[in-house]
Amino acid sequence: MLISDVDPHSGASILRDEVFAGALGIVRLPGETAREFMRNAVDFANDVLPGTLGATIIIDPKTRKANAAAFDDAISGLRYGDIGVNVWSAMNFLLGYTPWGAFPGHTPQDIGSGTGVVHNAFLLQHVQKAIAEIPFRPSPRAIIGGELTISPKPVFFVTNKTAETTIRRLVKFLVDGKPTALPGIFASALRG
Repeated sequence: MLISDVDPHSGASILRDEVFAGALGIVRLPGETAREFMRNAVDFANDVLPGTLGATIIIDPKTRKANAAAFDDAISGLRYGDIGVNVWSAMNFLLGYTPWGAFPGHTPQDIGSGTGVVHNAFLLQHVQKAIAEIPFRPSPRAIIGGELTISPKPVFFVTNKTAETTIRRLVKFLVDGKPTALPGIFASALRG
C-alpha cells in the first residue's frame, strides 16, 4: 500500500497505527539543508510515528559523505530497535544473527512494539539497536556512484537474473560445506 502526500498533522491511520504489512506513507518534512531535514525526520519518527521496531533510511553516497556527522547523529538519535540503511530494516530479522526487537524502554503497561529481542546469536547484552546496511546501488553501478564496493545485486531484488541459481548453490554449500562450491556461488551472484 502506498499513501502519498500524508499531512504530518492529519492524524491519519498510517501515522497512528503500527503497520505489520507492506505499507509506505510519504510525508513531506521541512529542511533547508540535509542536516536540518535529517534532524526533523528523526524527531518526526521518534515523536509522531507509532512503534519502535524498525526504521529504514535511504541515502545516496554523495549526500551521506557531505553530511557524515548529521547522518551519524540521525542513526544515533533514532529510537528504533532495528535500522536499515538502504535496505528494509527487517533485514536484521532475516539475517538471523542480529538482534531483532523494539527499542528498549517499553513496559507491560505500555508495551508498544514489545520488549526484548530474538535471534541475537552473539548473545550481546543491553542492545539498543541493530543496523543493517547495503550500498545505495549494486555493483558495478556502486563504483560509478562513488561507493567502493563489489557487492552484487541482492538475491531479493526482483531484477536479479540469477537469484534462484545463487540461492540453490548457496544452500547446497551450506549443506555440503565444500569450499570448492564457492567460486560458482560468487560467479552466479556477480552475474545477478
